Amino acid sequence: MFTIQISEFCEYTLKDFTNLLSIQNETKFKIIIPKPVMLPSHSKDMVGNIYALAAYAGHLLADVSDKFGYYIPSPFTANHFYFSIETDKYKDLALHLFIITSVYFASETYDFKVILTLVNTYLNKVDNGNINCSAIGLFAITKCF
Repeated sequence: MFTIQISEFCEYTLKDFTNLLSIQNETKFKIIIPKPVMLPSHSKDMVGNIYALAAYAGHLLADVSDKFGYYIPSPFTANHFYFSIETDKYKDLALHLFIITSVYFASETYDFKVILTLVNTYLNKVDNGNINCSAIGLFAITKCF
């Protein structure tokens, strides 16, 4: 299993991710996404937004996975989000990892308004029943905030 700590790859381009995944020649991945906020230290809105981003990331990862699982940290702890996936779709995974790092670290590729639009569109589609939510536990916590 190859572990990808998203915060360590925030400077990666799509080409960098594609090269990394092709070199690893692995089909099992553990993706760790930081959870920089928690209750009661941060506002409920901030915590809700982080869970919304994680639900969107889960959706992207599940989209390219043959097997998908995730860990839901408590809003009251500093534990990170963990996703376990199995896939041999390296190019698709590279694109999704690039999008996730862009969303989380607001790279030059995506500005914050684009990020909010992507995540809100996703949440609205789930709310309206237009798409299935792959990370329903994360989505449920988002709805609490």
